[in-house]
Amino acid sequence: MVYQQSPQEFKQDIRMSKDILENIIGSKVHGYRAPCFSITDWGLDLLIEEGFTYDSSQIPNTFNKLYSKFNLPASDSFPFKIRDGLWEIPLPVYPLNGFNIPWGGGGYFRIYPYRLFSLGASSIIRKRDSFVFYIHPYDLDQHQPRIFNTSKLNGIRRYYGLEAAYNKLKMLLGDYSCMSLNRYYPQIGGEALSERKIRNCS
Repeated sequence: MVYQQSPQEFKQDIRMSKDILENIIGSKVHGYRAPCFSITDWGLDLLIEEGFTYDSSQIPNTFNKLYSKFNLPASDSFPFKIRDGLWEIPLPVYPLNGFNIPWGGGGYFRIYPYRLFSLGASSIIRKRDSFVFYIHPYDLDQHQPRIFNTSKLNGIRRYYGLEAAYNKLKMLLGDYSCMSLNRYYPQIGGEALSERKIRNCS
């Protein structure tokens, strides 16, 4: 968690990970998402210092304030400047009976039946013209060792749906046109706002 590190530890961690990824992929890393959405105010400042141009560590979620420390309304699903030189790209939620249900991917993608997830994503796309999707490598690894000694609820969140996740992701990529956040929102890389309106699962 970001808040479990000192600012200096966090700065060293993101600098090292950014360098490693850029050396592997041969291009610049623009974005950051904090583990378990644990970003802090001082963490945002350090992202700017280390050359990141956007953060995506917020979900305007009704049920967990850790995910939305800046009190974002559900309408704020498009990039906005959270700092001078840093954009925030909140992850999507599905509004239902006055509640904001996380709908961006990861464990939620594994837990929700694919047809339900797709219906929610399509509804969000109709309202906002885009849908931001994320997934972890472990969400696709059904043979991973069960190493966490955790509660039953956290165990469901961590391991449920692993067997079907890979095929669900293939269906998602087949059902929607996709591109990276940096291409869909070129302003986060310092360019002018794009006028493109396409479906996005990045």
